[in-house]
Amino acid sequence: MLTDRLHSIKKMSLHLRIFFMCALLLVASLAIACVFISRPTASLITEDYIRASRRDMAMIANATESTLNHLSNYAVSLSSDSRVISAAQRYPHGPENSAEIALLRASLGKNIRTIIGANADILMYDIFSVDGRQFGVGGYDMNRVTTLLPQEFFSEATRTLSTRITGPYNVQYPAANRQLPMFLVSKSIVDLDSHEVYGVLLMVVRENRFSSVFSRSITDSGASCSIIDSEMNIVSCTDAALLGLDMRKAYGLSDKNCRALTEGDDRFCFADYSGAQTLFMLSSPISSRTDWRILMTTSMNSTRATWIQMFKTILIIAVVTCLCLLATSYKLAQGISRPIYQMAHSIHDAAERGELQPLPNPSGGYEITTLYDSFNALIIRIRALIDHINQEQEEKSNYKFQLIQAQIKPHFLYNTLMTIKSLIDLDMKDAAGECIYAMSSFYRLSLNKGDDILMLGDEIELSAQYMYIQKLRYIDRLDYVFDVPSTLYDCLIPKMTIQPILENAIYHGIKKKAGKGVIEVVGRDLGDRMEFTISDNGNGIAPEDLKNLRVCLETERGDIPPKNASFGLYSVNRRIRFFYGEGHSLRIDSRQGEYTVVTLVLPKKLHRGGEPE
Repeated sequence: MLTDRLHSIKKMSLHLRIFFMCALLLVASLAIACVFISRPTASLITEDYIRASRRDMAMIANATESTLNHLSNYAVSLSSDSRVISAAQRYPHGPENSAEIALLRASLGKNIRTIIGANADILMYDIFSVDGRQFGVGGYDMNRVTTLLPQEFFSEATRTLSTRITGPYNVQYPAANRQLPMFLVSKSIVDLDSHEVYGVLLMVVRENRFSSVFSRSITDSGASCSIIDSEMNIVSCTDAALLGLDMRKAYGLSDKNCRALTEGDDRFCFADYSGAQTLFMLSSPISSRTDWRILMTTSMNSTRATWIQMFKTILIIAVVTCLCLLATSYKLAQGISRPIYQMAHSIHDAAERGELQPLPNPSGGYEITTLYDSFNALIIRIRALIDHINQEQEEKSNYKFQLIQAQIKPHFLYNTLMTIKSLIDLDMKDAAGECIYAMSSFYRLSLNKGDDILMLGDEIELSAQYMYIQKLRYIDRLDYVFDVPSTLYDCLIPKMTIQPILENAIYHGIKKKAGKGVIEVVGRDLGDRMEFTISDNGNGIAPEDLKNLRVCLETERGDIPPKNASFGLYSVNRRIRFFYGEGHSLRIDSRQGEYTVVTLVLPKKLHRGGEPE
């Protein structure tokens, strides 16, 4: 079925195929764009909500801190009043009878009311002795408050010189005929000279004094706020039902969510709450007077609605644009395919005639003229290349085999002649004669009557004569060993395979080594193959250079070696691949400052009756 469909597509005209390809690309682009645009858009909207929540939370934190400072200032002003301090000193255990209470209420009540003014946030206030006895200067029944306090409340209040805010406490409030959550603001009464504590000032503040700050500062209808203490309990909230509950249980937060809120750098997380994805954000402590933090929750339902509306708009625009582009692409495909179709017929007719000749240029627009001119230029170029390839093919083999010899012989001949001259000058005529014989043997074997294949025995002798001459030059720095079984001597090998590797070992390894170096040539008979390892204990190759050299040898292209590759190794590697195929090449292993080993594995071809197998 799929094959038939592909076959039917191939039968379509060019302009229909272009049109369908454009349509496919447009639809795919639309789908990809929708996916890739929707995610960043949702991310941007979410980030915008996070920034807005941070702004609201900062406003709430500032307003809450301002309220705390305001209440603290009242407490400090009252506790530092000289008449309040004097009364606390006079009655260290509180007034003992109603007359003393009435006298204190008359003398201090007016002064305290003057400081507090018409502040409706402070419901009740009074002075207490160090042991917790009420003075009654405010005229309020504070027993409904003090009975809720722990035994250590007043001892802790007197030990702390700064203002303390504790709660909330559910206090029975007669005006409302029900219990209301209240905070207690306490401040120790301290003698300004001796710093001795004589009593505690206690003020009762409604909880909604703080929760009302939230409603005034929140701009998002889907957001709510809470005040969290150090034990993660909710002490103030827009939802009164959550007061006193643990934050984790109240909002169903996992341990991972809590760690993100309390330990993370951003202090926010996303979690499901009341059936909706909700953003939770926790502030740092809002004041030095308390360990309270602001917890802000924002429902992401409005975010999702905004994102869906934006996605619909983008999708409508994309669909309309796609339809317009499809109509344009159909016309464009038709305009492109018509002249190409005409040109294809002309080329087909020329191919059937079997003539590689330029085509006559028909009348047409700029594009058709350019196509025909380019095609005719290509035909002319192809004909020229065919002639050039035929000519180069005859010269290619000679060029490949002569290239390495042209690099080796001039400088080697010059160095050898200089060595012979030095031996003659030193009156070492026997050594000079042996050097001349070694040089003549080397060149006799390297020429090999113009053949590029010789027996391994001759290649070993050629290499040994070369090493003998080099040892005369570097007599104190070079030694060499040949260990090749004679059973391999009748095998065939490309000429000048081992010698360039030896030369490379001398000039790039031994010559750079401090002290005497040794080069070993070891051959092994592997049955239908033969292995050669040429090793030296020279300077080695740096890891990065070794990596580059391996890459050059494995990925060689063209007839000229790369700049960072050894010419001798590169030439030998190309000759091996030329004669034996791409599966055969040099293998190099080296450690800088220690050694270099070149390994070569070749098929074993025997010489029989004077002709290669």
